[in-house]
Amino acid sequence: MIIRAASLRQLQLDAKNGDWGIWSKHWGLDPLDMHPNDERAMLEGCYFDLRAANLIHAFYEKVLTVPRKGGGRQPFVLYDFWFREILGPLFGWKRADGRRRFTKSFVTTAKKSGKSTTLAGLPPYMIKFDGEPEAEAYAPTPLPRTATRPRSSTARPS
Repeated sequence: MIIRAASLRQLQLDAKNGDWGIWSKHWGLDPLDMHPNDERAMLEGCYFDLRAANLIHAFYEKVLTVPRKGGGRQPFVLYDFWFREILGPLFGWKRADGRRRFTKSFVTTAKKSGKSTTLAGLPPYMIKFDGEPEAEAYAPTPLPRTATRPRSSTARPS
């Protein structure tokens, strides 16, 4: 589902009447609590693509695994915060021409909130499942010499 400016107003009216509809059922957001920049972006032609946002969520849960206590692997379960506040908006918001609204992100959260584990899944997703030709993704580390630069299998040889 794609949410555009015309439907935003309807979503807000429905929310005032207590009917959250598709917005909260699939996304968990309050359209009355939308940031003014999001409203302005929608009026300029940006839209929210629920399918694109849900695709990153499905990738984490169906493709990625984490070690299980006692051995073995278990599916990666993405915290709601990471999906609703960071990854969903990052991949769900699109410009009128279909490109992503956000091309960079700076994330800060408290210790032990899953930053490294969650963000480690972005390079494989962006290289293999994002649909960009010759995709590049960077995985920064605290030490400059240990930073890696994964490349797409479709990248031209250097």
